[in-house]
Amino acid sequence: MFSAKIQAMKTIRKKIEQVILESLKDLNFNFKNNKWRVEVPNNKEHGDYASNVCLVLSEEESLKPIEFGEKLRDNLLSKDYSFIKEVSITPPGFLNFTLSFSFLEKKLKEIIATEEWGVVEVGDNQKTQVEFISANPTGPLTLGNGRGGFLGDVLGNVLQKAGFKTEKEYYINDSGNQIKQLGHSVLKDDQATYQGDYIEELHKKISGDDPQTVGEKAAAKILDNIKNVLQKIKIKFDQFFSEKTLHKSGLVDKIIKQLKDNGYTYKKEGALWFKTTEFGDDKDRVLITSDNNKTYLTTDIAYHVNKIKDRNFEKVIDIWGADHQGHVLPLKAGLKALGLDAQKLEFIIVQWVSVLKDGEVFKMSKREGTYWTLEELVEEVGLDAARYFFINRNPSSHLEFDLDLAKKKSNDNPVYYIQYAHTRIASIFRNLDSQEILKEVSQVDYKTLKKDIEKRLIKELLRYPEVITDITHEYQVQYLSQYAYDLAQLVHQFYRDCRVLEAPEKIKKARLGLLLATQKTLQDVLNIMGIEAPQKM
Repeated sequence: MFSAKIQAMKTIRKKIEQVILESLKDLNFNFKNNKWRVEVPNNKEHGDYASNVCLVLSEEESLKPIEFGEKLRDNLLSKDYSFIKEVSITPPGFLNFTLSFSFLEKKLKEIIATEEWGVVEVGDNQKTQVEFISANPTGPLTLGNGRGGFLGDVLGNVLQKAGFKTEKEYYINDSGNQIKQLGHSVLKDDQATYQGDYIEELHKKISGDDPQTVGEKAAAKILDNIKNVLQKIKIKFDQFFSEKTLHKSGLVDKIIKQLKDNGYTYKKEGALWFKTTEFGDDKDRVLITSDNNKTYLTTDIAYHVNKIKDRNFEKVIDIWGADHQGHVLPLKAGLKALGLDAQKLEFIIVQWVSVLKDGEVFKMSKREGTYWTLEELVEEVGLDAARYFFINRNPSSHLEFDLDLAKKKSNDNPVYYIQYAHTRIASIFRNLDSQEILKEVSQVDYKTLKKDIEKRLIKELLRYPEVITDITHEYQVQYLSQYAYDLAQLVHQFYRDCRVLEAPEKIKKARLGLLLATQKTLQDVLNIMGIEAPQKM
């Protein structure tokens, strides 16, 4: 009875958008501009939600924003919207909404009762692939791989929660010249390219004299190491896709023939070129070099044909490092030249990572023993801190990983601060019968929650589905880590201001219900981020 599943919910923001649309229709406003928004205002005195609809549409309707807002406000207040307590206007024309407590109480009970809190109607079971890391098996995972790796892992989790049929994939570049270069490096001949301790280890373990064969053996061992590291850092892929299979299946040659037949190639200086300039590129690109080697672009086009045409993914999200930015347009050009929908393919380009130590950018050097692989960094700061710090910034911004902060065991460290909030809730429930509490709080009168912090905490819980929704649209997973921190702040304030077990019985049960809903939400957020929700610290 108390753990029933519910259908995916509409967010409060979506409900407010709908009632605004209804009012616009009632008032016969025939608008064309649909770029207005409903958001949580920074100033809490302006209500729980605010819309710029009056500012955006007033010019189109030849009305002043305040005048327009008053008409909308009056119409909204004339309706019986049980979830709205108050509608107001603030200069220069924002329409503000305050939620009714009866609605807050209803939603709080819903959070407590459901197994699937936070599920939203977004994905509609759309078959979606997130491809990330995909580091060449020519060396250990780097800090840059970590940034894309944790981002892709968390984004995949969010999309899955939002109703997308999501698969996570790692593309193995196990064909081409880099494998032979790896072989030369392991053999330590005059064509060696790669360096490092791992090359020294491979040199000791792998015998042979053919660079290609040695390179393939080395790549297999490196890939095994990568998979072991992925297991340690809790990144699980649904598929490891080998580049070799594209060549063995004949798909790469088939794609080249189709591009030729469609009139998008030409020969120049012994190489085969693709006319990407016809699709807006700044220069044409090579498909086959003069020494008859197929380029990355050629196999990448074949790989994405396999994704979209052969495996029928409706949405493909590639997470690439900043050094691959220039590869985006040529790849999309390849899909267009083959008659495929390039809009199904989306990119997240992640910027560089540097490490801060003692407040300064830390210069890494293997010679001095101050260089980290991703595995070494995780061992240094802990997995929870690593995952949080890597996703807690817009991927398009440079990331400075603060090593000292990540290692702190205090509230200065945001990961510690969030986990401590969870342990504080857990400490209250530690000696209570969870099933008995669940039965009791489902029947509680939550109108006893009169303090401002109690109401703010409920409203923050209700924001969770909106955070999930925003990430599915914008791919900004830092919204989740920031939400976790905001929620933790309110938990700590509640813990400071509100007694629970010592409170009068009705208030005690109401507060236990609120904490139960909060714990459920915080646990879910941490789980999606791959971070532990500890019972004790």
